[in-house]
Amino acid sequence: MVGGEASRDSCPRQRRALGRCPYTWSQLYTLPTDPAKLKPKLIADFGQGGGPTHFEDVEFVLDDTPAPPAVREALFKVDASIPGVKVIGR
Repeated sequence: MVGGEASRDSCPRQRRALGRCPYTWSQLYTLPTDPAKLKPKLIADFGQGGGPTHFEDVEFVLDDTPAPPAVREALFKVDASIPGVKVIGR
């Protein structure tokens, strides 16, 4: 257990095995809530340059982690800014 995080790991085992899970619970709560700051952080942390893989990374954080509401809002805005993503609804 490192820093109390082992029992509250925010990353499923399969994702962790692929090296695609950069955040602990504590780190999720320190992510920027400004989409303009969050997008480059996600790209740097996941090691991707954007496009479809970046969309999948954002969706992972939305679907498979306990990200706080303000971070989730910023993640949706980051997703909406990805070229080729079409926003439907509100």
